[in-house]
Amino acid sequence: MVKFVIKRRLELDFLGAEWKKAYIVFSSFKPTEMKQVIEFEENTEPVKLMDKMTAMLTEHFIEGKGYDEESKKLQPIRKSDLSDMTLAIFDRVISLQRGNIAIPKS
Repeated sequence: MVKFVIKRRLELDFLGAEWKKAYIVFSSFKPTEMKQVIEFEENTEPVKLMDKMTAMLTEHFIEGKGYDEESKKLQPIRKSDLSDMTLAIFDRVISLQRGNIAIPKS
């Protein structure tokens, strides 16, 4: 059986100049997971939906680098950082998972 792991990388430079080389990488959701997301969106209050989506993104997280305001440097993003992810990033990651944002060819 083939295990499909498709990486979806989101460049975070849209957040400003200091984020120029920042990025976040997730494995793509499987069709069965997207079906769960759609069903959950239709039948769940927004707070529980955010919790579910954050848990799914944490499960699919591979790697990333983000701008740290304290050190003024790019730092590795850890799974534990995802719960503090801004909505600007969160919305784009969900759009990327849905296929609404094109994946750049490498």
